[in-house]
Amino acid sequence: MTNYNYPNYPIDNKGFATGIPIIITDRYKQRRTHKKKRINKKYAKKYGFVKCGLPLEDGKVYNIDGKLYMNQATFYKIRYAVDVWDKED
Repeated sequence: MTNYNYPNYPIDNKGFATGIPIIITDRYKQRRTHKKKRINKKYAKKYGFVKCGLPLEDGKVYNIDGKLYMNQATFYKIRYAVDVWDKED
């Protein structure tokens, strides 16, 4: 998984300023899971993660039917910029 050096924001499907739904198209999913946390951590290390979803370019945002579609890196960049901008005011 890529580290973008941004704070860990919870990914939600709500617009953080406008209320427009945001759809993250690429996500990382664990290949094999277990219901116990201790064993699930071992599964994550052993089997790893797989990237699933529609790949989009970094920095591209698509507005389709009133929803914003973007990849996870773009979401973090926009969220970080909005938070920095809010702190300046």
